[in-house]
Amino acid sequence: MHPALRLGLEVPPFSAAAEREGEMSLREVALAAEDAGVGTIWLSEGGVGSLDPVPLAGALARVTTSVTIGVIARPSHGRHPSVLARDVSTVDRLSGGRAAVGLVEDGGAPSDLERLAEAVGILHRLLTESEVTAAGRFYEVAELTTRPRPVTPAGPPVVAGFLGPAVGDAEPAEPLLEAGTDAIVACGSEDEVARARRRVDGLATAGAVPGLLWRGGLPGGPEEAARVASSLGRAGADGLIVTLERPAVRGLGFVASEVGRTLETLAAVAGSPG
Repeated sequence: MHPALRLGLEVPPFSAAAEREGEMSLREVALAAEDAGVGTIWLSEGGVGSLDPVPLAGALARVTTSVTIGVIARPSHGRHPSVLARDVSTVDRLSGGRAAVGLVEDGGAPSDLERLAEAVGILHRLLTESEVTAAGRFYEVAELTTRPRPVTPAGPPVVAGFLGPAVGDAEPAEPLLEAGTDAIVACGSEDEVARARRRVDGLATAGAVPGLLWRGGLPGGPEEAARVASSLGRAGADGLIVTLERPAVRGLGFVASEVGRTLETLAAVAGSPG
């Protein structure tokens, strides 16, 4: 698994509807995340009224130097994998090879897994192959070459999963693994992470075991958060995506005190698990 995926900070979607602006800009948060040892800052796609994370990622690509810039999109929101591939490749070029992409769904609809796996498979191929032809239930491309090309032939890392329970025995993980996912996103307790780890290890082919990223908010102060992170690592998580709580976002800015607490926590767990 790409080292930058081991510790990530997810920024919730922006909305311009707030009455007041925060004290910190997205640029300042990204630079502070770099200083705290964060590997990837994730920008999430929201619903109607939320700003598109792709241009925000492009802006961060030009003002940061080491942190990976990740875009999290929901296939059910309508962004075609071919469009997302071009977007992510552009961010990759702007950042000098520091892009990542995540595809997520809530997992509540019967078609969520099929759509997610199909989107991941096509996206992965578009980022790694020179010409792609594919036809499925939800997406179709014919003799398509993504331009610009990513910086490296392996392309930016692709992660995928559900924003609900972890991938366990009752939830089929085969489609996501077969699609070429670099890491599976899991949520929930240590027991759920352990079940997800067994499931992923049992399905993965030799030499192609994807990473497992736990996503959620870490509780308490830095010491408690470090303890929880270590426990998740022992349960099988290869990395964390720590979500910045929504109260930290105010309009197009951030509440400095809330961001400071989260980054203090991330600095304490930098390098854990793993």
